[in-house]
Amino acid sequence: MLGNTINVGGYSSRSIGLFCKQLPMWPVAVESKDVLTVGGRLSNLYKSAHFYNDITVEIDAVMLGLNIDNVILFFAEGRKMTFSHIPDRCAIIRQLVAIDQQRVGNGAIELHITLKCDPFKYSTANQLLEFTNASNDFDVIGNFYADPVILAQGCSDGFSIDLNGVEFSTSGLTGDIYIDVPRRMTYQLGTGGVKNVVDDHTTGKIWDLILIPDDLNYLDMSNATKIKLTKNERWL
Repeated sequence: MLGNTINVGGYSSRSIGLFCKQLPMWPVAVESKDVLTVGGRLSNLYKSAHFYNDITVEIDAVMLGLNIDNVILFFAEGRKMTFSHIPDRCAIIRQLVAIDQQRVGNGAIELHITLKCDPFKYSTANQLLEFTNASNDFDVIGNFYADPVILAQGCSDGFSIDLNGVEFSTSGLTGDIYIDVPRRMTYQLGTGGVKNVVDDHTTGKIWDLILIPDDLNYLDMSNATKIKLTKNERWL
């Protein structure tokens, strides 16, 4: 139905004269597997590569006006995309693969748009939690573990957290510490919000600081006045 809309980067597809004929359901990402051949076996073995392939999203739409450049800019790499029939989840565009065009009348064209997107769909709410107590618990939605972003404010030397049994700490640092689990980086925030990499002042496996969906998660902290945690909840 032409009433369906796509929102990208906070803007409706209608703002560029793009009306969707039918919106797809989100595809499910496929996990990559390494193929192992074992002598004497009649079939292969498959081992997880711990990697998920990008998903392909195809959109059929009608555009009023003939300015395809607007479509290219609209679906730019890195922008978040939501569909009107699944408003609570968004995907991150990785690549605009192709735009197939067919003119259907004066000033109107039919488009078949193919996109590559991040394998995960993320919560559009992307809830921010704030903790001031030493011990805290909270719920997480989704169907795949989440990589949070953690801002520890007012840290003194020896700041540490325990997130679901995984300990992570810093030494020789004070002030605000920014733990970016998706990028596997830790920063000390300087004047004007400048991020200074301080990975050599940390102890613990940052990649194990994960949130577990449909379970009670907990975070303990010491030597910080406040923790701000962005969940980054997600689905395959």
